[in-house]
Amino acid sequence: MRRALLIIAALIGGVLGYGYWHHSTHATLSMSVRDGSQPKQYRPLPRVQLRLLDAHGRELAQAASGDEGFVALSAPPQFDCRNVERAATRSAEGRAGWQRCFAAQSRFISGWAERLDAADVAVGNCRLRTKLRVARAPDDWWLWWVPLPHVGGKPYRYYSMALTVDAADCSAVSSR
Repeated sequence: MRRALLIIAALIGGVLGYGYWHHSTHATLSMSVRDGSQPKQYRPLPRVQLRLLDAHGRELAQAASGDEGFVALSAPPQFDCRNVERAATRSAEGRAGWQRCFAAQSRFISGWAERLDAADVAVGNCRLRTKLRVARAPDDWWLWWVPLPHVGGKPYRYYSMALTVDAADCSAVSSR
């Protein structure tokens, strides 16, 4: 009986230990840049370039949005998963490539997301630097093993930042 309890305790410790390790070494960052020219409407701002900076002005990464306004990492190039993501819809090999890219990207983001402080924003002729507030989702890494569709899966740290820019005035309206 004691041996069985020790085995169960070791299994639980191993599962929770793996979850904590994965949560500590992998993260995602959701980014959005909104068009502030019409404050009552939410519209993503297309064709934005961002240099993501720490508090000392050192570049951590770059991000960009295309015509649709979806913001994604664009540099360093080995962590830009946009092209790989497009291929993921066409084949199992493409999905495997996307999973590899996402795994590398999540480890990369984990190394600097806590230090993200500001962004250099470029949209059209507008260039500005603005402070950012990065939100971190509550930690629930210990639930990673729960076999439910909306709970469980490998645990990540989740960060998000939203920025509103009025490109006509070349000003940051707000950030959160």
